Amino acid sequence: MQKVKIRGINLGLLSISLTVVISLVFIAVFVSTVKLKNGLRKTETLVEELLICEESTREIKETSSYLAEQTRLFIIRKDKDYADNVLREINETKTIENAFKKLSNVIKKDSTAFEHLNIAQEQTQDLIDTELYTINLCYSSFTESAEKEARDIVFNTEFLNLKNRICSNCNFIVTKIENQLQDYVNKSSSSLLKEFNITMFSIFVLLISSVLFVAALFGLVIIPIKQYLVSIKKDEKLKLKGSAEFKYLAATYNEIYEIKARNEKRLLMNAEYDALTGILNRRAFNEICTSSEKQQQNIALLLIDIDDFKKVNDTFGHISGDKALRIVAGLLNETFRKDDYVARIGGDEFAAILIDFKPEGISIILKKLNEINEKLSNLKEEFNPMSISCGISVSCKGYSQELYNQADKALYFVKNHGKKNSCVYSPSLEHDKSF
Repeated sequence: MQKVKIRGINLGLLSISLTVVISLVFIAVFVSTVKLKNGLRKTETLVEELLICEESTREIKETSSYLAEQTRLFIIRKDKDYADNVLREINETKTIENAFKKLSNVIKKDSTAFEHLNIAQEQTQDLIDTELYTINLCYSSFTESAEKEARDIVFNTEFLNLKNRICSNCNFIVTKIENQLQDYVNKSSSSLLKEFNITMFSIFVLLISSVLFVAALFGLVIIPIKQYLVSIKKDEKLKLKGSAEFKYLAATYNEIYEIKARNEKRLLMNAEYDALTGILNRRAFNEICTSSEKQQQNIALLLIDIDDFKKVNDTFGHISGDKALRIVAGLLNETFRKDDYVARIGGDEFAAILIDFKPEGISIILKKLNEINEKLSNLKEEFNPMSISCGISVSCKGYSQELYNQADKALYFVKNHGKKNSCVYSPSLEHDKSF
């Protein structure tokens, strides 16, 4: 056998080269990403502190307003539910207390913001003490003097100014954190932008390298493997596709394929033939069926009977019967292609396996079977008239017992509907009352 010269891209060398390039680019991406991450982490921390400050100061201001409002409503409407709301907020919910704890965790102890935080905390406590005092003053009984004193406290200018000073200190804290964030962004923006550009460029190079790697993988490995699998399923030789390694693999497979094809051909040539008719016998037919089942081929199976053959033997003798069998076998052998297999599988039972059969060829097969019946009807023999009946089934997965049963049902249908005809199996036959 002539050796095929293998040329192509060496997959091993290509993989090593792309791996080295991707590794170097990945290191560059990693280094620049770490630098960028550190800068962004600092920014993220400042933003989180700002959000905590904004949220906490908002809670302090809103809760302070809520406590003042509930205290005033309690004094005006004399409804203890309002007082209970104030006590519940101070003793159970503790929104203001929790908000100050959050602020103290994010604000530096040596900053001016922390000083204003302490001032705001003291002012808030003074406001709460004032509200608790007015509630205690009127909670047991609303005397005129107690109510007047409470009203004077919660509606005077000093009470309102205390609330406003709390809001001012809270706003100051937020402003300081905003300024701190803005200063850091202004100082680090140029370096962050530089690291960002380096990272983006490295990622772009990494992306291109990855695309090239994937393209090489598809072009040199995945696509050839898929084509090889299709060819193997179709029992065909492989085309030399892909990398040099895959081309060498395909060339080796093709050598084995040719050896196997020669061996199979030799096996088929040595198959046993029917002594009477000269065509394949039942044993050879079974071997062909087994081979077809393994190869998952597209095939058509024909089961053929000579109509009323028993009458030929009973009326004209076995010599005439043997002659009739040889005539039918000869016509079947002449009618079908050389690549098809015609066998005698029983007394007057024949079978044909048509290899690489396409469903659109059914009409041609039916026409050929009709021509055989036409030739049989024109024979000038003592046992005329003679005819055949045929059941046909088609498979894209090679031979199977189910395929045989389908062809047998189609043949049985012909036998019960006038004989001298052919029928292709379809599921509708299962509902025929003759079965």
